[in-house]
Amino acid sequence: VRLAGKDPFGAGHIDRPQLGWQCEHELLANVFRMRQRFVEGEGRPEAIRALLMLSITSVLPCVRGILRVLGHPSKGKDVQILECLPHALQFDPTVLVEVLQMKRGLNSPGSLEWSKVYERYLQSVEGLLKQVQAVRQE
Repeated sequence: VRLAGKDPFGAGHIDRPQLGWQCEHELLANVFRMRQRFVEGEGRPEAIRALLMLSITSVLPCVRGILRVLGHPSKGKDVQILECLPHALQFDPTVLVEVLQMKRGLNSPGSLEWSKVYERYLQSVEGLLKQVQAVRQE
């Protein structure tokens, strides 16, 4: 939000190949952080919940960046952005949408199911990373 005066950031040029590389790098770092936090949290449900909430928060800007690199709309609500993934990357965003809904308090898997959600989510983010890597190599 600009209150007055010239926009200090302007409409600068964004190098698409560099943005794609950065998004790929961030997704890879996210996978490493998830694994590390799972071990640190000893697989406890409350630790898994916390790491999933942190992870989805950092995955969303990466998804927006990749969509931008591919020339797809990258603005809109988070769920709308995730729903662009099947068309843009041939990627099923179901698990990502579920975790986003959990973050917003719209649903919960129950305390005994967090480890299953973690496994599905980790596989999903790894799959997204592979799709991004494949697209970047084209």
